[in-house]
Amino acid sequence: MRTFGWVVAVAVVSAFFCVASTAVADTAQEVFICKLNQGKSMSDLRKVIADFNKMIGKLRGGERYQAWLLTPTAADDMDDIVWVGEMPDATALAALGDDYRTSEAGQAQDKKFRGVITCKSRSTWTSEKIR
Repeated sequence: MRTFGWVVAVAVVSAFFCVASTAVADTAQEVFICKLNQGKSMSDLRKVIADFNKMIGKLRGGERYQAWLLTPTAADDMDDIVWVGEMPDATALAALGDDYRTSEAGQAQDKKFRGVITCKSRSTWTSEKIR
């Protein structure tokens, strides 16, 4: 996967994170399955995430973006890292993604992510809180 912006799966992951959403509203998630690049560490990734957190709030709707980083404690592939990003709805997620991909700041951030991780899968989901 070339672009982390269409940035970080399984339905259980989405269902797990909808707990953070409101009781009535549906939410939209983007899920990326990634691996650290050779010679890179979680410390390297956390530095890039710190930059991302500063940058994302400057994009259209970015202040509403929430994200989780999942690292396995038991899995078939212990090398996978999962990024789950959430917005209030699919329209907001698409608008933020467009802004990320087309803005200078988003493109620069994407380059930083690609220097540390390679994503093999990206999917989008909608979720509904059921309990």
